[in-house]
Amino acid sequence: MKYFVPAWQNELDDWAFAVDRLKFDDAINNLKIFMRNDAQCGVIVSEYVPQLTAQLNEAGLAPEKLLTVFDLVQGVTDPRVRQVLDLPDFNWPRGTWFEYDPFRVVAYCDDQKLAQVIFNVRGQILRIERFAHDKHFQDLVMDSRGWLSCLQNYDEQEQLVERVFLDPAGSWRVKERIADGRVFVNPWFAKDFNAPAYQDRQVLIDEFLPRLIKQNLDAQQDEIIFTAADQQRARLSFFNGFKIAAVISRWHAFEEFLPRLNNFTGQLVTDSAAVDARVHELLGNERETLLLPIFSAQFHLGHSQEQLEQTILLVVNDLTPAELRAVLARLLARLDQARFNENLKLVSYDDDQLSRAEETIKELAQDHYPLIMINPTPEQLKPNEDLQDADLTPDMEDLQTAQPIPIYTKRIAQPKDLLTILDSTRVLVDLSMAPDDFIQMAAVSVGVPQINRTVSELVTHQQNGLQIKQISQLDQALDYYLGSMKHWNEALVSSVAMINRYSDEMIMNAWQNLW
Repeated sequence: MKYFVPAWQNELDDWAFAVDRLKFDDAINNLKIFMRNDAQCGVIVSEYVPQLTAQLNEAGLAPEKLLTVFDLVQGVTDPRVRQVLDLPDFNWPRGTWFEYDPFRVVAYCDDQKLAQVIFNVRGQILRIERFAHDKHFQDLVMDSRGWLSCLQNYDEQEQLVERVFLDPAGSWRVKERIADGRVFVNPWFAKDFNAPAYQDRQVLIDEFLPRLIKQNLDAQQDEIIFTAADQQRARLSFFNGFKIAAVISRWHAFEEFLPRLNNFTGQLVTDSAAVDARVHELLGNERETLLLPIFSAQFHLGHSQEQLEQTILLVVNDLTPAELRAVLARLLARLDQARFNENLKLVSYDDDQLSRAEETIKELAQDHYPLIMINPTPEQLKPNEDLQDADLTPDMEDLQTAQPIPIYTKRIAQPKDLLTILDSTRVLVDLSMAPDDFIQMAAVSVGVPQINRTVSELVTHQQNGLQIKQISQLDQALDYYLGSMKHWNEALVSSVAMINRYSDEMIMNAWQNLW
């Protein structure tokens, strides 16, 4: 079995503040590729992640084995047990009543606020924040499998001072003092630990992770895919004797971790050309690496060639304000000239970036492009009937007969959002210094040519896209693909060849041949 050792630490968000967005991670995306190909996979989690099962469900993952260090620390004997907890399952004082608002439930008793119940996006209780005399004094942190996992205690100034980790029966196992990080063991469970106290949580993990590995893994049969990230709690040395690949990904900070790889004799895997170059810069060019993307091409060609309108899709991720303004100025001028019957759509992962782009468009359009409309409704695109019988000046006649120029924006929160837009896109423009590899792979899958400013392993110049050096070259690059279908069809053929190169099957074969 292949065991992934990710660098997962984050807990789920309160659903009132959670933003639906794509979540990328080398382990998550590689797991998806492996599981689509029926590979046996397990996951080893070294950090405390009480909402782990909910996070895996959210990502659509169900590994055959899920091993966590804190299950061992907390005395969880059957990690597969699940139950649903609801408000009545807690011991509320007599006379407690609940106020339901759109985001949470607040408990009151004798006109005093007792607690507020925080939920995750799946409707499960995430934690219960307790109050006394209007002061926040404790959190009840829930495990997503349906039990109280941790107490977080606060002082009079409402500052976190202690975490108390519980077993499923409600007995405390270890306490973590926030001030100095020291961890103390409940004497009742001393036999399960090597020491009565630990310098910090890392020392505790260093004791229990080797124990977890020894109890569950076999070096002769199991292989390790290890996330090499700064936040990684597991130590590579714990897997000595196993076949191991260390994955260095752009989705994690990794430069502080790299010195630990100096004596590493296993396989090094990178997920992009930029990461691969940085690894060789820091570890030396003689160090061998294998570049394997964490996204695969899924082959669902688009239908833009069947439409008269040619859609330019601009990715506004990671563009500086000056770059964004320069790109939009060129694109608005192009749309205003109505060359090749073109239109423009903007995408980003972030609402703030899209809002910034919309404000820039409004500023540029105010004096020069009065027909520009951002995200118009169908009603707004209809001719202005109020002007039909008016005494029109020549300028007004021009405005009456001219067609509005709509520009649409969309935040990418799910893969289907991007694929739906790409289905009708004729050319993709991503001029950031580090083009997004998920968006690039999606464009390859749909057969859309791409225009970038930097070299990428997913875009070959004058085959399935173009690399330009300056933003001033954007018009010429767009003409290359929008002026006729010849170059566009050549890019489509190249994309189909690249789909085969980056298919699930090819990526899996590369992994199988790694050791």
